[in-house]
Amino acid sequence: MESTVDSRSGRPARSDSRPDWTRRPTGVVVGEESESFVRECHNAFARFVRGGDSEIRPGDETLVVNEGDSLLAVGQAKIDSAAMADFHRGMAVQVRDGVDE
Repeated sequence: MESTVDSRSGRPARSDSRPDWTRRPTGVVVGEESESFVRECHNAFARFVRGGDSEIRPGDETLVVNEGDSLLAVGQAKIDSAAMADFHRGMAVQVRDGVDE
């Protein structure tokens, strides 16, 4: 049995590791009170996260959507999905690009 090595860390790769381009985009749902800020390229904070994919890991490219499933922004997750649900402070997604209305 051949083991694979993560090219970034040099450690054995996790069994669910796949190249980034083969993973489907993950999504984070934010409440309406933060919609306008996220659209303007402001970061999404954990206190406003209402839900999201359970597979989110720090560093994942992530879609930020509202409760109506409209795209607000794209960015990089800073914490995993469990932490987004538990935390009331801190950055959940570092927004790179907001979507105009």
